[in-house]
Amino acid sequence: MEKIIEVKNLTKIYPQPNSEIIIFENLSFEIKKGDFVSITGPSGSGKTTLLNIISTLDSKYSGEVFFMGTDISKMKEEEKNRMRLKEIGFVFQFDSLLEDFNILENIEMPALILNDKKSVKKGMELLKKWGMEDKAYKKPQELSGGEKQRTAILRAIRNNPSVIIADEPTGNLDHETAIKVMNDFKKLNQEGSTVVMVTHNMELARIFSDKIYSLSKTELKKIL
Repeated sequence: MEKIIEVKNLTKIYPQPNSEIIIFENLSFEIKKGDFVSITGPSGSGKTTLLNIISTLDSKYSGEVFFMGTDISKMKEEEKNRMRLKEIGFVFQFDSLLEDFNILENIEMPALILNDKKSVKKGMELLKKWGMEDKAYKKPQELSGGEKQRTAILRAIRNNPSVIIADEPTGNLDHETAIKVMNDFKKLNQEGSTVVMVTHNMELARIFSDKIYSLSKTELKKIL
């Protein structure tokens, strides 16, 4: 199966005036097309940092990171920016929706940045597919927490990314709503999307993920 992400001997260190903080050291792993991967670990273990590195948001590391066969350390910033817009969909713990724009406009934002002339039509198609077309012209503050997070997911998949990167996507939701959002991720995964998620919720990880890894300084250990 095709590798989407391949990491070799990845080390992340924060220099300090009289010492250094090792976040993780010599990590090697791969994520294949169609995987649903959950990454767990204690607070401060570097889970979000790892996501930032594999999604090109953090370039200060040693080792090699390949995204769809390309060494991202050799990419220019403009290339990274375009790749993030085209190939990676981001979903965070907090929805990060723009309150001055309606739901349809929020979903279309990644396409507008790419100057996609077919905008609005695709966004409305996504809203209809997810049974949310009645929310299209509402503002984010008019939606529930779950509806806002589902909007954030639709925004993430607007440009048909190869990978969905999700950082604690249910961390701000109650259990019932979290289950609904995780079902959304699973549906996307079954339709072909690769999902890489950081979570503290082992129960949800076990129910929905194909693979679970635990991150520590020295290894990314597969536990499922």
